[in-house]
Amino acid sequence: ASTARAGYAQSSAPLLLKAIDCYRAAAEALARDKDGYEWATAERLLGSELLALSERGDDKTALAAALVALQTAAQALPRETAPRDWAAVQHRLGIAFLRLHEESASVEPLKQALTAFQAALHVFTRAEHPQRWADIINSVGQSGQLLGQILASPEIIERAVAACRQALEIRRKDTHP
Repeated sequence: ASTARAGYAQSSAPLLLKAIDCYRAAAEALARDKDGYEWATAERLLGSELLALSERGDDKTALAAALVALQTAAQALPRETAPRDWAAVQHRLGIAFLRLHEESASVEPLKQALTAFQAALHVFTRAEHPQRWADIINSVGQSGQLLGQILASPEIIERAVAACRQALEIRRKDTHP
């Protein structure tokens, strides 16, 4: 994980690639049926690093690989026993689907992003995790705005604006610049 954090901090593709190789090796070394949680965690972290790489624009196949890893992790992490990990995967999946929409201009990834974000909000509630909640609800607003524009739906756009306003109640300039 320290290589991954260094890769984020320095926006270094070589460090991200090294982290990706490490998480891929960890997932391959673990047995899904025997080491379920650890294996799913390796897949989740692999998906997150691949998503970071795709956001840099260095690797056109990274987004598809990130989606596969994150979807695999989402299926393997039980919400009942690892709710925060499960919700974190849902949030990252939402971000990945939003990126897929940006690349494809298709409506379906936006719908999938909204579904994933809404799932994450069941765990990351405003009362218990205000900062995480604000990040996710802001993503709901961004995705909803795009979907509302594509579908020419003032109702969806109004809900998106309301979501962004809710996020701003937590992400205030005076407390979280």
